[in-house]
Amino acid sequence: MVLTIDASMRAVADAFHRQEVELNVVAGGATRVVLTLDTWQWLLPALAFLDADFTIEEPEEFRAAMRHFGARLSRDRT
Repeated sequence: MVLTIDASMRAVADAFHRQEVELNVVAGGATRVVLTLDTWQWLLPALAFLDADFTIEEPEEFRAAMRHFGARLSRDRT
């Protein structure tokens, strides 16, 4: 899985400290993250901790699943 997170490499490394990840700084100080996950749900704790914008670059299945999850969270159920 590949994603770009709008946070410093240090902050991302702290958030993903329980995962084996490859980190690289990209334009604007964002961090590119490469890691292997069985399911997209493993991203949620680290991303919630970071509180930063992110883009899932690949795989498309994880991107679509996260988009669907975000839509479920934003539905008004009142």
